[in-house]
Amino acid sequence: MSFSHIISINYLFTLRPGNFSDTTQKWVLIFLAIVLTISIISWLIVYRRKIQPTLVKLFKKIYHLLTTTAITGFILFFFRYENIPLLGARFWWLLLLIGDLIWLGFIIKYCLKKLPQEKTNYQRQQEINKYLPK
Repeated sequence: MSFSHIISINYLFTLRPGNFSDTTQKWVLIFLAIVLTISIISWLIVYRRKIQPTLVKLFKKIYHLLTTTAITGFILFFFRYENIPLLGARFWWLLLLIGDLIWLGFIIKYCLKKLPQEKTNYQRQQEINKYLPK
C-alpha cells in the first residue's frame, strides 16, 4: 500500500471504498481491542478507588475518551465491512482521529493546568482534616 494517495481528496471522500484487506482488517481489530482493553482497565482503576481522589477525574476523562473511540471504531469497522456506501467511507476514520486528538488535547490541558491545583487543594484539605475531630 502506498501512503502517498492517503492525502488525496478523491481517496478520502470515496463513498464506496471497498473492504479492508485481510491484514488491515486484523490490525484495525487488534488496535480497537487494545483501546477497549485499556478503557476497561481505566474503568477498573476509577471504580475500585485504588488511586488518589485527585486522579479519579483524570482517569474518568481517559475512560470516556477510550470507550467512545472503541465503540465508534467498531461501528465504523462494521459499516466498512458490510460495504455500506456513505457510512463506510474513509473520511469518518479521519474525523474520528481528529476528534480524538482534540479530545486528547483537552485532557493534556487538564493535566497541565487544573490537576496540579487540585492536588495542592487536596493536600491542604488533608492537612486541615488531620486536626479536625471525626
